[in-house]
Amino acid sequence: MCEWFTYLGLEDQLLEDVLLRPSHSIVKQIDSHFLPAEHAFFDPSKHQPSAISPPSLILSSKTKARLCHPASANDTGSPNPLTNMDCFGLGWWTGAYEEFDSDAQGNQASRGITGRARRPPLNDLVLKSLARGVKTRSAVAHVRAGTGLTPVVETNCHPFTYSRHLFCYNGVLGSFHLFRPILLSNLPLRYQMSFLGTRCRSLARTIRSTSPPCTFTT
Repeated sequence: MCEWFTYLGLEDQLLEDVLLRPSHSIVKQIDSHFLPAEHAFFDPSKHQPSAISPPSLILSSKTKARLCHPASANDTGSPNPLTNMDCFGLGWWTGAYEEFDSDAQGNQASRGITGRARRPPLNDLVLKSLARGVKTRSAVAHVRAGTGLTPVVETNCHPFTYSRHLFCYNGVLGSFHLFRPILLSNLPLRYQMSFLGTRCRSLARTIRSTSPPCTFTT
C-alpha cells in the first residue's frame, strides 16, 4: 500500500531534516534495514538447475521467480509490489508568493508546491538538492503503490494540488470504472478537460461528444 509522511509545526524545518536524515524516514523504509530479504546478495548456484535433473524437473526462469519470490505486499498488479516505488511525490506550502504580490494575503498567500519523480528518492539528486534549500512549516510526502490499472507516471502520483490545497488518498475504489463516467458527467465542462490523471482526459472528451447539448437559462 502507499506510504505517507506529513509534517505540521509552528517552526520552519528543512525538508532534508524531516525527509532524508532520519534513520526511519519515508525514503529509507525500503532499504536493507527494513526489507533485508529484498536486498540479499544474488547466489547463482541457487538458481541453476542441476546437471543431472531430469527434464521434467527443469523449470523455466519465470516459474522459478514465481515460486521463489516472497509473497507480494499487495495483489493489485503493482510492478514494484514489495517496495511500493511507483513514483515519489512531495508537497509543501510556501508564502513566497506574498512577497511578490501585495494583494495576496491570508490563505491566498500560502500556495501548495509539488514535486514528483519516477526515480527512487534515495537516488534522486534533484530531491536531495531541493531538500537542502527548502524550509516549511507543513509538508507531505508520498510513496506510491500503483494499482496495476494505472501507469507509473508523475501525473498519477500524489500529492495533487489545487490552489492552496494539497491532497493525498490511499486505497482503491471498487468498480470505479463503472461510476466514474457518472461523476464526470456531473462536472462543469471546464473541469472535465482539466484532469491530469490516467485516461480522464480522453474519457471527458467522450462524455462531451456523446452528451446532449447543454441548455442554459437565465
